[in-house]
Amino acid sequence: MEYEERIKLEHRMSTIEAQYKELYNLLERHNNLNEKLEKKLEELNDKMRKQGWALASTFLGVLLSIIITLAVK
Repeated sequence: MEYEERIKLEHRMSTIEAQYKELYNLLERHNNLNEKLEKKLEELNDKMRKQGWALASTFLGVLLSIIITLAVK
């Protein structure tokens, strides 16, 4: 009886170890995906910031053009 219990215990331990390794691999992939997503978000944030400044400078240029046109007339 003791031998059978030992076999069952070893089987359970190997199952738990396999599940632990699988969980570790999933967490590692999740962390890698998070890092990639964070990098993409930072790139998007930089692009949006640049586009915001471009839009603001264009708007300012249009306003100055209108003011100059009105001032000259």
